Amino acid sequence: MNSTKIYGASTSKWVDRGIDAGHATQTFWRNLIGGFAAIRFHRPPSGLGLGEVAQWHLRAARSVAQRFDFPRAQPDTDHLLLNERATNEAYHSNVPGEQHVIYYVDGGLVGLDLRREQGRFHLSWIDIDGERDYDADIVDGGQWVTLAAPGSGPWVALLAAV
Repeated sequence: MNSTKIYGASTSKWVDRGIDAGHATQTFWRNLIGGFAAIRFHRPPSGLGLGEVAQWHLRAARSVAQRFDFPRAQPDTDHLLLNERATNEAYHSNVPGEQHVIYYVDGGLVGLDLRREQGRFHLSWIDIDGERDYDADIVDGGQWVTLAAPGSGPWVALLAAV
């Protein structure tokens, strides 16, 4: 599936309908986590184009793509492997037994079902707005684990089997 254009910017004529920069960046990440083959921001004034905010998100997405095997991933479209998730709080995809990626829209806390996955996972965080990566911890499989984003704003959690 492709997303030809992602609309949304503070200069968009649809801001009063919620089609703003936040809408655009959230759509970008939902599409990426959901397995879209191609994604791009529409040009200003209706989209972010390649402006500063778009570049933050593109750099973060590139960082994630270097560590997460999107072509083999299975998007968790029904949120079956997440619990304690509020509407529009977090989105998940995984390569079973090997990798997990969770996009947090604005911080938050979700449970991830690792009961069918034995072993250990290295957890790292990407602060999209701050453009920083953080090594966090080792997480044990075989159980539900609670993962809380380190702060507010958009974050990505990456878990990789060790």
